[in-house]
Amino acid sequence: MSYVYSLLSGLLFGIGYGLLGLKSPAPPLIALAGLLGMLGGDQLVTQLKEHLAARSAPPAVSAPAKPGASPSGSGADGDGTGSVSGETKP
Repeated sequence: MSYVYSLLSGLLFGIGYGLLGLKSPAPPLIALAGLLGMLGGDQLVTQLKEHLAARSAPPAVSAPAKPGASPSGSGADGDGTGSVSGETKP
């Protein structure tokens, strides 16, 4: 929907320029280069905000390891089945 608003506002300004007999403030190529710069600047600011937000977020804290847990994550009894001692898999 923002594209429609942008197009309509440009059209209104163009009509205004035409009614007042004014020339376009910039040749089309220069105007397009300016628009490209605006888009690039907008993206740069967005990326910078995301980067700064990610840096200011507190680091994730993992839960402390349970006593007797396998450090490899292969199960509490370390047999590689992922089961706790005394449990059987169906």
